[in-house]
Amino acid sequence: MELYNSNLDFPFSVQVFDSNGIFQKEFGQYGNGEGEFDCLAGVAVNRIGQFIIADRYNHRIQVFDPAGRFLRTFGSQGTADGRFNYPWGITTDALGFIYVCDKENHRVQPGQLEHPHYIAVSNTNRVIVSDSNNHRIQIFDVNGRVLSTFGGEGSDNGQFKFPR
Repeated sequence: MELYNSNLDFPFSVQVFDSNGIFQKEFGQYGNGEGEFDCLAGVAVNRIGQFIIADRYNHRIQVFDPAGRFLRTFGSQGTADGRFNYPWGITTDALGFIYVCDKENHRVQPGQLEHPHYIAVSNTNRVIVSDSNNHRIQIFDVNGRVLSTFGGEGSDNGQFKFPR
């Protein structure tokens, strides 16, 4: 899967390729309506093949079926629970939960982060977040409890400079 941008500075459509690099489909275009994007920031595919996409400048998450047809959207700009301020990285876990790096709100709801960019969930349901401006990686359980933190600003082994 590749985020694609033909003439603009930010990606506005999703191109899907098979494991051999053969093009399968493309969906999305610029805008703020259903199925439109204003800067794709992250894409995840859940266990049933749906595409979950962070639509950064529209401050929302959009969900598409495996064929690329729009299903639903959630979130809007703000600081309250369920609202986003430039959502970025996104992932899902085996239970179907969606985790979003809410970059300018400095959180993965919940969490104490500063400009989180990317996120992943391990096969043991550990939520791993690049806490970019704190120059570290944080690992949470599915309830948002911090399990471990590592890194720090620098260039030595085990240190980071804005990890993404």
